[in-house]
Amino acid sequence: MRVVESVSGPIEYQTTQLATLGVYDEYLSIHKAYSRLLIDDSSQEAVKRALFIQWYCLAEPSFLSGIWDIDPLAELAVCTHLDSLLRDGQMDAELTEMLQYYASWEYGFQCPDFQHLLALQSFVTQWMNGDFGLFSSLRMSDMANRGQMGRYWLSWGG
Repeated sequence: MRVVESVSGPIEYQTTQLATLGVYDEYLSIHKAYSRLLIDDSSQEAVKRALFIQWYCLAEPSFLSGIWDIDPLAELAVCTHLDSLLRDGQMDAELTEMLQYYASWEYGFQCPDFQHLLALQSFVTQWMNGDFGLFSSLRMSDMANRGQMGRYWLSWGG
């Protein structure tokens, strides 16, 4: 993120610089790596971080986020994993609160590839246009050690 914050100038220049410096490729690789960790993700940290990257890619312009694009198969793996966690009632309180917030951004889960994920779609529909307050389930005490996701959540309430 330091590299993203250090680039200045017109948007087109910043975008080119971030591509040249490999920032976009690095975030693509990071997201793919998180998606591969989902199977052994008992703490749900990998899904939280992967989901954040997916949402942030849509929510912020690439010259501010450092995220140009994400792999569609990795994105589908994350959403499929979320659907499974929802269906089985296995999401922890922190992930639930994060997903509620992301779901309130109506475009985050409208990809045609996600429409068969019925538990996820039901959850998203329930929380669209949600009203959010204190984020009481987020572990703010350790957000500083959780990368860009942590920095984002600290900006909200830490």
